[in-house]
Amino acid sequence: MEKAFEKQVSAIGTVDFMGQVSHFLGIEFSWNHHEDGNLSVSLTQQSFMENLIDSVHYSMASVSSFVTPYHSGVSMDSFPSSNLSSDDQDKLCLQYQSLVGSLNWLAHTAHPDLSTVLSLLAQHQSNPSPGHMTAALHAVKYLAQTKSMGIYFSSC
Repeated sequence: MEKAFEKQVSAIGTVDFMGQVSHFLGIEFSWNHHEDGNLSVSLTQQSFMENLIDSVHYSMASVSSFVTPYHSGVSMDSFPSSNLSSDDQDKLCLQYQSLVGSLNWLAHTAHPDLSTVLSLLAQHQSNPSPGHMTAALHAVKYLAQTKSMGIYFSSC
C-alpha cells in the first residue's frame, strides 16, 4: 500500500521519500511495529506544550490536576468588562490572542480535547477581560497535566 502511494505521488511530481517521520511541524511521531504486522503511531506535542507552560510562568509544583480544560461553572460571557487603561488593555489583548493562537494550534494538531474551550475563548479575542485570560490559563494548567497525551492511530 505504501509503495503504491509513493508511486502515485511520484507520478505527479518530484518527491523524496526520506523514510519514517519522527518530527514534523512540532509534532512528535512515535511509531510501533507490532509482531502481528499491525502498525500504530502516537502524535504528541509535548515540547510545544512545555514551552507554552513556561511562557506563562507555571511550574509543575504550582499546577493542580484538572479533569477538563474548561473551568466548569464559569460562563465566558459573564466576565465583567475590564477597567484597564488603554495600554494595559492592548497588552492583555496581545497576550490573550497569542495564548488563544497557541491553544488553536494544539487543538488542530494533537489535542482535540481543547476544541470546545478554544471555541469559547476565541469569541473574545477582540476585547478580552482579565477573566477571559484566567479561563485561558486554566486550559494551560490542564495541558500541564496532559502534555504527554496526544492522538493515537492503529491499523488494527
